[in-house]
Amino acid sequence: MFFEQVNNQKRYVGIVYLRSMIKGILFSCFLCCFQLMIAQSLPKINRKWQGTFDGTIPAYQLNTGNELLEVESNSIKVIIEKEKFIINLGVFEYVGEYISTKQQRKTLYIVGKIEGRTVNEYFLIDRKTKSLSRTGIVPQPTVLLTRSSKK
Repeated sequence: MFFEQVNNQKRYVGIVYLRSMIKGILFSCFLCCFQLMIAQSLPKINRKWQGTFDGTIPAYQLNTGNELLEVESNSIKVIIEKEKFIINLGVFEYVGEYISTKQQRKTLYIVGKIEGRTVNEYFLIDRKTKSLSRTGIVPQPTVLLTRSSKK
């Protein structure tokens, strides 16, 4: 099968097949690594969706198990940038990156992750009403923010 008869001598020709097979395997491994590298890149937000959104989180109650605490209303500011988002809650500032995005005609659904937190942030941007809806971390209520400036 891998031998060739030349001038009454048998010669091994299987090495040519092995070389081409090894080249094919290496090429497909390189191609798979390249595709994984592209697939793992973080999503980016287009300029038309970027901007600064302001609003107020209404007052809510927090059950600690022993007592019921009253949390006052607080101002919130969300800045949507190309590769990250910034949430300003009063004096606190949190920076996160996008995990996934899903775009429809006039809406954009964003799932983001803030480092050090186990719970994701969920945003829904509506271009028609120029508003952002942020789903709060339980027991925070969902808040509707309006665009104050465009990027």
